[in-house]
Formats: sequence, C-alpha cells, structure tokens
Amino acid sequence: MTPDSRFYGENGAITIARTTIHDWKKYGWLTFSEVLQNSSNVGSIKVGLALGTQRYYRYMTAFGFGAPTGVDLAGESRGLLRDPARWSELSLPSMSLGQEISVTAMQMVTAFGAIANDGTLMRPRIVRAVFDADGREVRRVQPTKVRQVVSKETAQTLTRLLVRVVQDGTGHNAAIAGYDVGGKTGTAQKLDPATRRYSRAPGVLSFVGFAPVDAPRFVMLVMLDEPKNEKWGSEAAAPIFAATRRPWRSSRPRRRSRRRRPRPGACASSAPPPRRRSMASAACPTSAAGPSARRSPCSLRSRSRWR
Repeated sequence: MTPDSRFYGENGAITIARTTIHDWKKYGWLTFSEVLQNSSNVGSIKVGLALGTQRYYRYMTAFGFGAPTGVDLAGESRGLLRDPARWSELSLPSMSLGQEISVTAMQMVTAFGAIANDGTLMRPRIVRAVFDADGREVRRVQPTKVRQVVSKETAQTLTRLLVRVVQDGTGHNAAIAGYDVGGKTGTAQKLDPATRRYSRAPGVLSFVGFAPVDAPRFVMLVMLDEPKNEKWGSEAAAPIFAATRRPWRSSRPRRRSRRRRPRPGACASSAPPPRRRSMASAACPTSAAGPSARRSPCSLRSRSRWR
C-alpha cells in the first residue's frame, strides 16, 4: 500500500453481505492519500479489504487498541476490539470506517503519539516528577517505550498524508497559520439501543492531531458528544483544535527589548515595570528517552511572557 494506490469510490455506495453502505459524497477513483483527505467511507472499506483480516487486526492491536494503555490511573477501559474468529462478513468493512469497534480517548491519543514519535508507541503517564516539600525533585518518571509499531519511514509517510488532510481535506478547519498540522477528522454514529441499529442523529464528532509536525510538541483529541448544532467533526471539532494555537505558539521565549537609560538631566519614568503572567502548562510523555530522541509531542513547559 502506497499513498498513490488507487481505489474506486463506486460513485458513493457499496454493497457487502446484502448491506449497502453509503459515502457522504459520490467519488470515482481516489488514491489512498485522497481517501484519507476526503474521509471516504467506500475508499476506507476498500483499503481495509486490501489489508485483509489478519493484517488489519495485527496493526490495530500493535497501535494499542483493544488493550489498556497502562496509564497510571485506576479503572482504565480496554475498549472493544473482538478477536477475528468472532467477526462476520461485514465486520472488516464496518471496522474500516469506525463501526463494530470502540476506543478510548487515551488509546486514540497514544496511537497518534506513536505516529508523531516516528512509529514508537509510548506508555502514557500522568506524573512526570515528584518533588518534596522544599521543591527538590526526589523522583523522575522516565518515558517508557512499549514497542515499535511501524518503521520511522512509514510513520513519516503517514504524517505527510495527515498533513494533506489538514491542508487540502476535511481537516482544513484545524489549520494553524505558519505551522504544519497532521490530523484526522471523525464523525461516529452511536448504536440506538431501541432499534439495535446505528442512529442517524449526531453521535461523537472529533479531531485528533499533532503539531508542529517537523518537531511535534503535543498530541490532542477534541471530542464532542452528541452536539446539537453540528453534524461533522470537520465543522465542530477541528476549529477547536486550531483555537489552541495561542498558548503553545506563545510559549516560545521572546526577545526582551532593552529599556533605554534616561539621558543625564532627564527624569526617569516612575511607571511600574510590566507585569508578567505565566502560560498554561501541560505534559504528555509520548517521546522516547535518550539524547537522540525528539522532544515529546505533548510537552509544554510553563513559561511567562511580557504583557
């Protein structure tokens, strides 16, 4: 499978196991890159079928779906990913577009962190360091590598495809001026307990991505549960991702302008010095340890700026 592999969009509908699945828009021939850019249901189904049951399941489990991430919080859910022996003829096509499977927010962020981290899956952590009452660091929690999911080259190729999703596809509302963002929109239906079918009402709208892609500093998932006024993740969740640009863009140190000294005989200003305010900080340990590793995709240190 390459970014230029071609799939026919069947003009918006495909029938599998006597079930017709529709696309949100009619497409003809699409490359794999365009399938991602346009969130094509039919294209995604054909990609899944091309991978095959065993390879699809192997990669899903390698990225951490269907198992706890190991984050240091109690009661973590493992999500839902059934063994292929329990799949029906419709299971692989359905899972290829996000049905018959459930994942937690932590699993999704961890999986995208692996892409941002050159294919290395890391164990998420809540605590980065422990300090005593005097402010001295007594213990540091080191990042833990779980496994190499895909090669560095594959992760970088996928990153370029995710950048195109934001630049030219459904994720355009997540774009941040001056930076390359990689991410993917999501529009998930919910199962109606009364009919035992997927509801047509808005379910979970999402956008997950990381930035800046050349040196990732954070991975973030924006998720809206049953919004009232929006229908697509591209309309509701992606703009929220873009709205976070101010804190992490402003966390870079700024050059301070030199204050001129008063000339001899001139009166010094009595105005108070400018006040400082601190930026919000966040941490998500998804980067590998070691001097050659890139900076954590989710690490933002607390800084301050002049008002």
